[in-house]
Amino acid sequence: MSLPSSRHRTLAGEVQPGIRIALLVGVALCFLQGWSGGTAINYYAPMIFQQAGFARPSEAILLTLLMNVSSFICTVFTLLVVDRVGRRPLLLIGTAGMAVGQGMLGLSLHAGHAGIPAVVSLFLSNAFYQISIAPMAWMILSEIFPTRARAKGQAVGTFAVWISTYTSNQFLGPLMNYFQGAFGSTAGAFWVFAGACFFTFAFSRKMVPETKGRTLEEIARFWAPQPGLTVE
Repeated sequence: MSLPSSRHRTLAGEVQPGIRIALLVGVALCFLQGWSGGTAINYYAPMIFQQAGFARPSEAILLTLLMNVSSFICTVFTLLVVDRVGRRPLLLIGTAGMAVGQGMLGLSLHAGHAGIPAVVSLFLSNAFYQISIAPMAWMILSEIFPTRARAKGQAVGTFAVWISTYTSNQFLGPLMNYFQGAFGSTAGAFWVFAGACFFTFAFSRKMVPETKGRTLEEIARFWAPQPGLTVE
C-alpha cells in the first residue's frame, strides 16, 4: 500500500474542521470590515457633511480633512495600546461604538438635528472604526491560522476585504438616494450600517478568540477543543 503524498497530507490538514472555522472567522471579519460602513463613510464624507448642514464645499472638505487627521491619531493610539489591551477588547469596544455612532448619526439626520450633533456622531463612528475592525481584521487574520494554512487563509481574507470595500462603497450612494427619495432623509442608510456593526459585535463576541500573547497551538484549541485542554 502506498503512503499518501506530502501534497495530499497538506491539503488534508488544511481542510480540518478547526481550520475551516478559522477560515470562516477570518473571512467574515474581513468582509464585515467593509460592510461596517467605515470605508464607505470616509469615501462619502464630504457629501454627508453637506447633508448635515455644511453646504459649502470648503466646509465639507475641511471637516473631511479633520476627520482624516483624527483617523491618523486613532491609528497611532491603536498601535500603542493593542499589545497591552488585546485584540478582542478593542474589536468589541470599537464595533459597539460604531453601532452607537452610526445610529446617532441616523437619528440626527432623521430628526433634522444636523450640524454639530451629526458631525460629532460621524467623528465618533470613524474613531471607533480606526481603533477596532479597521486594523484588527488584518491583525487577527494574520494570527489565527497555523503556518501551513496561513498564506492561503490571508489570501482569501484579503480578497474578502476588497470585495466588501468595493461593494459597500458602491452601495452607500444609491442607498442614501433611496432613503432620501422614499422617506425624505438619508438616516436609514446609516441605520443599515449600524445594524451591520451590531452584527459584527455579536459575531466577534461569540466567535473571535483573543490572540494576544498566544501560541498557534493555544489558538488552535479555540477552534477544535480537545478533552482536558482549555483556552485561557
